Amino acid sequence: KLSISLGSEKRTLCAGLKKFYSKTELEGKQCIVFANLAPRVMKGITSQGMILAAVSDDESKVIILTPEKKIEEGSRVR
Repeated sequence: KLSISLGSEKRTLCAGLKKFYSKTELEGKQCIVFANLAPRVMKGITSQGMILAAVSDDESKVIILTPEKKIEEGSRVR
């Protein structure tokens, strides 16, 4: 369960990253979020988006895709 900021709003996401990232590694990390998805209940938590990540074929590695440089929260991908 992650709390993220999209600039003008905060959202809760369920991402399945616990096996690959510690809490401290995720704090303050910028990432790309699909925010235009319908909310989905996962393990009793309403997830309001999805984080973009690269995943190896055997799913042993998951890497969050991040902007090359720091950018304002809520910036759009085009």
